[in-house]
Amino acid sequence: MITGNNAKKHFVNVILIVILVVFIFLPKIVTVSYYLHLIVMSLIWFILISGLNVIQGYTGYVSMCQIAFYGIGAYTSGLLMKNLHWGLGQGILAAVGMGLIVGTIIGFPSLRTKGHYFSIVTLAFTMLMFTILRGWSGLTGGIVGFAVRPVSESLFGIPLNTRQGYYYLVLIFAVLTILFVKRMTGSRTGRAIIAVRENENLASSIGVNVFAMKLLAFDISAVLGCIAGALYMHYVNFVSPAGFAAEYAMNTLLAGMVGGVGTLVGPAIGSFIVIFLPEMLRAAALYRQLAFGIVLIIIVFALPHGVVRPLTKLWTWALAKIFRKNNVEEATLASNK
Repeated sequence: MITGNNAKKHFVNVILIVILVVFIFLPKIVTVSYYLHLIVMSLIWFILISGLNVIQGYTGYVSMCQIAFYGIGAYTSGLLMKNLHWGLGQGILAAVGMGLIVGTIIGFPSLRTKGHYFSIVTLAFTMLMFTILRGWSGLTGGIVGFAVRPVSESLFGIPLNTRQGYYYLVLIFAVLTILFVKRMTGSRTGRAIIAVRENENLASSIGVNVFAMKLLAFDISAVLGCIAGALYMHYVNFVSPAGFAAEYAMNTLLAGMVGGVGTLVGPAIGSFIVIFLPEMLRAAALYRQLAFGIVLIIIVFALPHGVVRPLTKLWTWALAKIFRKNNVEEATLASNK
């Protein structure tokens, strides 16, 4: 008979499998195409915010350049498809490589600063990247941007140039992202990164290469941001600087804060809220952005640790209730025997 902690683990695994099955059949459940579009965008943003979560939530450095990596990934993959006729897979791999290169180049000087100085440096990089995308019209198309052909690949026989097919592709990347982050945080390297967040001097005193851990976390953040950007570009088949302006850096921070940084599911919750909430407030017409800001402010002040914290407490309480009741029943049966 399975009891105690093993029973809880099995129960949690069953719940996770059920959630995954729901996501697999979601295109059959969601019949409105626009809602499926919002879900695809939420999953892409989950990958983007998971990258931010690595540097901000697990390392303790508030980065303002995640949206810049998003744009770099989109433009890298888009330009290679437009000019060299590269495919989807090649474009995503190129975005990964560009993320590593740019993340390392930007990380070396910026990670030598701390606190709000680091945030200012990364914000400056975002503004510089936006200026380059707008000004280098010969390469990037300037403020107008450029379009690319739809992807021709298929996944399990489903064409990726359909919304349903692309949903499954993004879902696979989202699942791989959460598995990677979970494995990383549970590894020795992940524990070293978290130690840097808690106390850099103490981490250094026990043999942790503090700068190397910070740079690794920043590179992971950049790579995940570039992957999200490449997925976004191949989804909409168009890219322009407008979607990667510095103002959108605040949206990435809000998604992390609202969901809960330093957690696995916080980026998912925050991403869905940031993507879906403006659409739910569309009835407010001209006051939509104002209402969106007010709701987010209320959430941040009421739940400073994110939505995931009370949900975790509720989940823990529910599990305790369920298994306490089972343990009492088992004890009663054993005493009767």
